[in-house]
Amino acid sequence: MIFPEQADAGGIDYRSNLVTVPACRKHNEDFGADDTYFSLVVSVQFKANSAAQQNFGTKVLRALQRDPGLSAQAFKNLRPAIINGQQTGAFTVDRDRFDRCVQKITAGMYHRVTGFRLPDWSIMTVWSPDLRVSSTLEAPHAALEAAFADRPGWNSVQSGHRDIYRCRYVVDGKRPRHFAFEHVFLGGFRIWVAAGPPDALWLA
Repeated sequence: MIFPEQADAGGIDYRSNLVTVPACRKHNEDFGADDTYFSLVVSVQFKANSAAQQNFGTKVLRALQRDPGLSAQAFKNLRPAIINGQQTGAFTVDRDRFDRCVQKITAGMYHRVTGFRLPDWSIMTVWSPDLRVSSTLEAPHAALEAAFADRPGWNSVQSGHRDIYRCRYVVDGKRPRHFAFEHVFLGGFRIWVAAGPPDALWLA
């Protein structure tokens, strides 16, 4: 859903070299509305690039027109906000829905780079510095942000066009359920996912 259709993007193929992971029909259907919601959130974020704006005005908007209840739910508490000195708007993100999508994406990329499936998504902690408006971070999140900023030894994997999505990761070779992924969507929306106890590699 986050990759614009070629017909909507002036012929640009943003889906070239897209990583795909087999999924059953039930999981694809169950995540349909969540995928639309996730695309909405990342497409309207403050750092959105022109591809994000284009995607929201075409593919995402068509999906919302088919499901007006989702649009009403997403923006039900839309309010004015000032970010980086600019007047804009803000709304509360449904973190359960948002995190499920991030965990699904991470599980897919984890399968791509390791060849293994993640049956238990609850081991993943999801955090994005770009979801907050306040500049004040709680201590655990501040530590996580510093760990992702300073952690050496990242590997990169590409899926689709870099203007839409970039990914880097670290997986502990001895403890494969200890890993960290950084997803960057649509020009700069950063999402971090970590799995493992506090002594795991992502805080090393």
